[in-house]
Order: sequence, then C-alpha cells, then structure tokens
Amino acid sequence: MDLVDVIESKRFLGGEFLTWLWFWSHRRNGRFDLDGLGPIELEFADQLVLDAFLAEAEQSRLSGGAPSYSPEAKTALRMGKRVSKAKLKLRREERDWVFSVTAADFHFSGVRVPATLKEPEEKTLDRFALIEELDEVFIALYRQFLNQRLSDQWPKINQELEQWAHQDDS
Repeated sequence: MDLVDVIESKRFLGGEFLTWLWFWSHRRNGRFDLDGLGPIELEFADQLVLDAFLAEAEQSRLSGGAPSYSPEAKTALRMGKRVSKAKLKLRREERDWVFSVTAADFHFSGVRVPATLKEPEEKTLDRFALIEELDEVFIALYRQFLNQRLSDQWPKINQELEQWAHQDDS
C-alpha cells in the first residue's frame, strides 16, 4: 500500500475528529484542558458543513447564528453525516482566534489571529508566532481525540456521542 492509499484509508478520521470536537465542546461548555498547553475554550461559530460519509453529494450547509445548536445539525448527525468543515473560535489566555477548517485535510482558511500591539517591523513575526500557537493547540486537540479514539473507551464515547445526537436539547 503506497502513501496515497494510506492517507485515503484514514481520511474519515478528520470528520470523526471535528464531530467529536463538536460533541466535546458542547459537553464541556467549550472548555478543554490540553496537556502542556493548559486551558482553552473552543466554540463552533457561524458555519457548519456536514457530509454523508459514503455519498458526498449529500451535504448539509448551515450558517448564521449558532448552527451547531440547531435542530438541523442534530438531524444531519442522526442521518449519519459527519462534520466536513467548521468555523471555530478559539480562546486561550484572553486571546481569540477565528478560523475555518476542513476535515479531509485540516486545511485552515480565513484565519484571524489576536490583535497585536507590536511595532510594524515586529508585527509579522508576532503573527507567525500566533499562527504557530494555533497550530500547536489544534494538534493537541487532535492528539486528545486520537488518545480517546485508540483507547478501550472509544465504544463508550461513541455511544455517548450517538445519544447526544439524538437529544433534542442540542
């Protein structure tokens, strides 16, 4: 099996990860404690796209307000769809990032980093550092997901996610 085949065979993990992130952010009121990075807050913002795993043509696009709390989002989950793209708000140490991420390749777009008060010549380096910090937090979240996904607890967690998807109170 070549590298492309390996990547394709694991592509489903991105959708599972973003769906897990949605579930855990609702369950924990957006609060996560990341090993080595401390506490963060994560919120699903005003754009959410869910795709059917086996039928790419079946897609639910939700926007405006708080789509992750909408009955339509939960209905899409109950139909077996998983998050394929989401706009997220991340807060760490009183700083906010807003960005969109796709599940298939973890492509970030529309990244807004916290405002910087640096001098113009230092501003670019500061922005790079803030993007690197966002990357570190995202990797830590993914690591937390993989630790659960690969543990003996995954069937229980997956069952809790399914129960949550069937609750009407989003």
